[in-house]
Amino acid sequence: MAENNLIPMGWTHKPHLPVIAGSLTGRVKIMAVAALVTWILTAGLGLYMFAIWLIEDDGSEDGRSYRRLRAPVVFGHAGLAVAGLGVWFVSIYVHLNILGWITVLILAVVATLGVFMFTRWIPVHQMASPRPALPARQEIGLGSRRSGADSAAAPEDIPGGLIPGIEPLPAEHNFPLPVVLLHGVLAVTTITLVITAMIL
Repeated sequence: MAENNLIPMGWTHKPHLPVIAGSLTGRVKIMAVAALVTWILTAGLGLYMFAIWLIEDDGSEDGRSYRRLRAPVVFGHAGLAVAGLGVWFVSIYVHLNILGWITVLILAVVATLGVFMFTRWIPVHQMASPRPALPARQEIGLGSRRSGADSAAAPEDIPGGLIPGIEPLPAEHNFPLPVVLLHGVLAVTTITLVITAMIL
């Protein structure tokens, strides 16, 4: 009671809160948590494709690389996405506005790299349409040679096992189209939710 008497009339005691804790209303909190959930789903699909890229891509074929998605871009996109997810989680926990805006900047870089990779992936997806059967491929690749014993080379006799005239497909052609599209939709949703939570 003695402590309460020291507080002037009309004043209410409020605990010390972080910088933007007062602005973290119920609606903003819902937006922030929803962004966290969609970000986790987006990262899960992204890591799935990242694993495919790592498994299918040996880096080169006879000293030549056929991949369209370069390692610095892929690793940068994945690394920044995971780092941004961590920063966003901390910003929700401690309610610091500055961390939220840092997350927005990270998302801008991640989105830029993602759009770049998507534009590089589209031609690869078009290349990955069903290929001709082996006899047809042999006819396409070897039909221009003179007929004779020298022209009867089997595909396994060709260095690298590649059919002449047919470009080898990069590792990212194994990305399933539904996974790519869902990853993009969830990424756009995440960015929208994060920005909305920051400006409300």
